[in-house]
Amino acid sequence: MVFSQAGQITFTASIPEGNDSVNLFFSLQNEAKPYPEFFIPTESVAVSGSTANYSIDIPQQTTNEDFSVVLMHMEKRDISVIVENIALTCGTETEEITIVGGAGSAIKNQNTYTVPSSAEKWAYFHNIG
Repeated sequence: MVFSQAGQITFTASIPEGNDSVNLFFSLQNEAKPYPEFFIPTESVAVSGSTANYSIDIPQQTTNEDFSVVLMHMEKRDISVIVENIALTCGTETEEITIVGGAGSAIKNQNTYTVPSSAEKWAYFHNIG
């Protein structure tokens, strides 16, 4: 998606019973590389309790790059979070995002995501198939 104007990333999330809250943030990249030429790190949002809707603002970009790579990061280890219905919106355009896996030993089990303490410092979840 090209962010020629401000946009948002939206999702629904919850914390399974017995887990603490966790902060999530996203990185949008123009290419699937460890050091992409263009990327947008988002602010973090605290997810806690039962299912709720969340949104994070994405500022307008001065480049016409297509940010098609979405990475989801968790700021705590050994906490599970359920995340569904991820979408990017810019103007009237909305694109649904499907997280397909994890990197750096991050664990994806259907819509439940966990970064164990043994995972790499940079562990994340991604939509790269």
